[in-house]
Amino acid sequence: MDLNEYVAALLKQQLIPTPLYIQIPPDLCQVLYKTKEESEEAVREMGYYLTWNEDRAKIEVFPEKIVGDHNSVPLESSKAKTWATYIGDFHVHPYKKKYGEKHAIGPSSQDWEGWHNDFPIHKDFSINIVASGHKLFLAIFTQKPINAALIVDPLLLDVQNAAPIIQNFNNDNRQLGNNLAIFTQGGDWDSLRNFYNTHLPQFASTHQQDVSDMNNAIARLNYGCAFYEGQLNHREITSVWLKEANWEAPTALMALTKDKCVACGAVHRWMLSSPFNAWHKCPGCGAVYCPKHGKILEGKGQWHDRTRKCVRCGERTTLVLTV
Repeated sequence: MDLNEYVAALLKQQLIPTPLYIQIPPDLCQVLYKTKEESEEAVREMGYYLTWNEDRAKIEVFPEKIVGDHNSVPLESSKAKTWATYIGDFHVHPYKKKYGEKHAIGPSSQDWEGWHNDFPIHKDFSINIVASGHKLFLAIFTQKPINAALIVDPLLLDVQNAAPIIQNFNNDNRQLGNNLAIFTQGGDWDSLRNFYNTHLPQFASTHQQDVSDMNNAIARLNYGCAFYEGQLNHREITSVWLKEANWEAPTALMALTKDKCVACGAVHRWMLSSPFNAWHKCPGCGAVYCPKHGKILEGKGQWHDRTRKCVRCGERTTLVLTV
């Protein structure tokens, strides 16, 4: 489902299942990608407020881009939440030069706390987006999030496992550990990245996994929250897939889709599956994926591997002749 279409449905208070798959509108995606590239290059967090244009039925960014430092951006959402058109915000976590090309760090515990505190006053939902590296993260709330005190529970901190790595290193290498701040204060990102690779090679990947685990846990805690993740593309359509959601009745979606693609509703019809018309079906939950959406599922193994990872339950899909 297109994000603009989903927001329009929420505004009309239509009862629709939580989408397993959402497409980011091309014009919005261009802004997100360009801002992400600028932020990563400057190693400064940047962001926008997200507003809803009723006449055009589309999400727009507030015209003025907000620029912060290397680990925060001064979004004044506490003021923006009073606007009639405000529906959420977008910002970038620039870790490309800090950790390397392959790392992407999703929403922090402070982000979730802010989304709770700054939930739109004039809307019954919020749209919150974070970009980092090659990834795009989307959190949609269809009601106000849970109390911030629970969101920032110590068990959900975004450095739960990564922090001890730094602490242990500081204990063993006190002088080098104290000098970590020199890199960030001076903006010497190449030296910082080389430092991590040499002395703390597991820190970046552990931090990334910590954040992922925390985001999934918080999404499960929040009734009415759906958390998505996908590849942020420049020239192709950006699609984000559901990672976690607090569903009251998870089987309701399958009852509605039955033999249709869970992403777009396409029907298998008479054509048999083949490498050129690959329909996927999950043996775990029964989810069906058409060739277009099965192709972009994550989890491909070897080049000849036709199976993928089901976004609903995590089982391996299989190619099916008929649905």
